[in-house]
Amino acid sequence: MIKLRLFSFLTYVDLECISAKEAIIQQLKVESLDSIKKYNMFEIQLDVETRKVAEDYLNKIIGSSYYLLNSNKESYYINNIELKHKEYLDNTFFVKVNKLIANDEQKILGNIKNKLHVPIARLNKSIVWELKFKNNDLSKEEITNKIINTTNRNEGLLVNPLFERFSFLESNSIYNAA
Repeated sequence: MIKLRLFSFLTYVDLECISAKEAIIQQLKVESLDSIKKYNMFEIQLDVETRKVAEDYLNKIIGSSYYLLNSNKESYYINNIELKHKEYLDNTFFVKVNKLIANDEQKILGNIKNKLHVPIARLNKSIVWELKFKNNDLSKEEITNKIINTTNRNEGLLVNPLFERFSFLESNSIYNAA
């Protein structure tokens, strides 16, 4: 069994991220936020022997279907996100968000197995928010209370605790050059 991660993101302007950034800065008064990016993260387990074969199957899924992403408007990274600006490394937080209610992952998994004949054993989908700050003045607890966990109109935005749960991911487990 080989496990892969697929991070997909909009190639062009992501209006959800623009709106989230403006709301966080204007409404939530977190002016140190520099940028925000949203990724769909698929954790995929394939019943194969080598990483090369697993990546070939993943490329087959991406190239011949829209089950995981739309290659006309989305780009992707396999396993790790490319680190473009090291100066943000200490000021970057990754927040993984999972739905508490059932997703359509099992339907997608069945379609990939049956229609594309890919030996896929498991598929989990999460949202990963990449939050980059101008400086390192907020702790994870402050980020959780001010930006992530929605409690009212003036606190939190990215996670609805009634339907979602979240966790922080370490930058060195996400970036390829960390």
